[in-house]
Amino acid sequence: MKSLLLPLVANCLFLFGISYAYQVPEATIRVYSPQGFEVSIPQDPGTSLFAFHGKVNAPMNDLRDQTWAADVTQARNGRWTYINRDVRLNPGDVLYYWTTVRYHGVDHHNYNRRHNVGGGDVLRIDVQGQGGSNQPIYVGGQPTINIYT
Repeated sequence: MKSLLLPLVANCLFLFGISYAYQVPEATIRVYSPQGFEVSIPQDPGTSLFAFHGKVNAPMNDLRDQTWAADVTQARNGRWTYINRDVRLNPGDVLYYWTTVRYHGVDHHNYNRRHNVGGGDVLRIDVQGQGGSNQPIYVGGQPTINIYT
């Protein structure tokens, strides 16, 4: 009986040590133009959920005081990503947020985060299109270019 109990206790202590030592990664914020933003963290073995809770231009007073609350249940392209395509963030806006990561079945939180939206968050380049019309190219800090005509 003692020989069966020892591996069980060792596994429990190992898993407790992993989850206790885990720290939620700092989120990467990307602001899109003309509107939208994304919040993401790197994919990590053992992670089964990423949650984002946020509000713009007003600190959150408690855990229920939020404009957006979303659970992301699947990583894509190596990242757990929340995407909001509806809101327009302008330079000077402040995104207040907190994130949750479920790591080996235990929820870990990163509270009281904020992102100051600056003019350099999104790069805008205007080019001359055919017929003399301007076609802006927006580069949102990633290797893709979105062309809006």
